[in-house]
Formats: sequence, C-alpha cells, structure tokens
Amino acid sequence: MSIIQPSFFLWGGIYIEQTLSYFLLILCGIACVIGFILAGLDKKAAKKGTRRTPERSFVALSLLGGGLGVLAGFYHFRHKTKHAKLLFFVWVAAIASYAAVGFCLYGLYIT
Repeated sequence: MSIIQPSFFLWGGIYIEQTLSYFLLILCGIACVIGFILAGLDKKAAKKGTRRTPERSFVALSLLGGGLGVLAGFYHFRHKTKHAKLLFFVWVAAIASYAAVGFCLYGLYIT
C-alpha cells in the first residue's frame, strides 16, 4: 500500500512534479512561438524602415526557452543570419536554457 505525501500531491490527482514539468514545457513552447513571430515582425519592420526589435530582446527570449523559435524565425524569414555575434549569443542562450530545463526535469523525476 502506498502512502501519498500531502506535500507532493495537488487536487485532482495531479502531482507537483507533473504540474511543474508541464509548466516548463508549455513555457518553452509559448516562448518559441513568440520568438518565431517576433523574428517575422522584425523582418517586416526592417523592410518598411520602421522601429525595430532590439537584438537583446531576441537573446532574452532565448534565455526564457524560446531559442529554437527565434532561430527558426531567423532562418525562415532569412533575417539576421549574417549577424554572427547575435547568432552565437542566441545559440548559447538557447542551449543554456534548454539545459536548465532538462536539469530541472531530470531532478524532478530522479529524486
């Protein structure tokens, strides 16, 4: 017979570990979609000559889990692909954020 610990159990039969892992994965998915759209909007603004999105916004969004969306947007819209420094920082931020999410998910299910 298993004993359910109240500190790890939420209402409706959902465990905290499951809720946190779903939250992290949904956060990464939403950030990816936003990053893709933001790259497209910035490309459109570049063509029109209007106000642009700062490059640090792309790096910040990559740190929040949207790195793959930002990179996919850059390459899909052929935007900022010659900016080696920006691409480097977006790749590093994406790898770091996904490593952190993976580490959190790994720690939730191992302990």
